[in-house]
Amino acid sequence: SCAALAINCKNCLNATVCLTCDPGYIFYENTQCIDYIPSGYANISGIAIACNPACTTCLNLIDNCTACRYTNYYNGNCIPQCPLTHYS
Repeated sequence: SCAALAINCKNCLNATVCLTCDPGYIFYENTQCIDYIPSGYANISGIAIACNPACTTCLNLIDNCTACRYTNYYNGNCIPQCPLTHYS
């Protein structure tokens, strides 16, 4: 039984690979069930999905950046250059 393994899986392939998670857990990297959102991922319907590559962090959607990797963050977006009324 997956429950006896204490790996938070509702269904599992073996002792280390989950197929679905127990309620309240997030499916991560197609094998694990975790109870937090890793940095650089968004929780999309209980699955940890990597943020858009332009984002270092995102919230609720993979394109809703909260911090940008290589560009400037402005109004929820990663943009190459700040508007004239703002600075980097």
